[in-house]
Amino acid sequence: MSNRFIPPRETGAIAEPGARLGGTATYEFGRGDSEVFIGLARAMKLVGILSMLFGALEILSGIAVGLNLAGLVTLGEGAVLMLVGGWLVPASSSLAAVARTFGDDIGNLMDAMRRLRSVYTLQAWLLGLVCLLVLVSVLVAMGSTAHH
Repeated sequence: MSNRFIPPRETGAIAEPGARLGGTATYEFGRGDSEVFIGLARAMKLVGILSMLFGALEILSGIAVGLNLAGLVTLGEGAVLMLVGGWLVPASSSLAAVARTFGDDIGNLMDAMRRLRSVYTLQAWLLGLVCLLVLVSVLVAMGSTAHH
């Protein structure tokens, strides 16, 4: 499995390896690499769709529980799952485009990476917020038991 430089093809034109169209050559991943991108894109899309589905179910559960702490937490979890899923699906499309298109592998890969960075940045901030809320809850609980 080797990667090679193949120039972009014009609409309907087939570029020969090593040829240059329009004075530029772009990087194209090989067949084996494309299979990896397709497999990852499929998994990402499935996780994104399932995340949105479970997020919708969480939102419905939160509504059913009511506007108490448990209901609000469940609504929040559902919203986060829907956001993550909503960002994973387009990222999977960009990743699949690396394998399915010709002439812009690096551009498509970088688009997928930017979208994934957004997903993981969101998760990092939310995990940090959850840790802070847990710490505050523990401190409040410790303070209330110390006074009783």
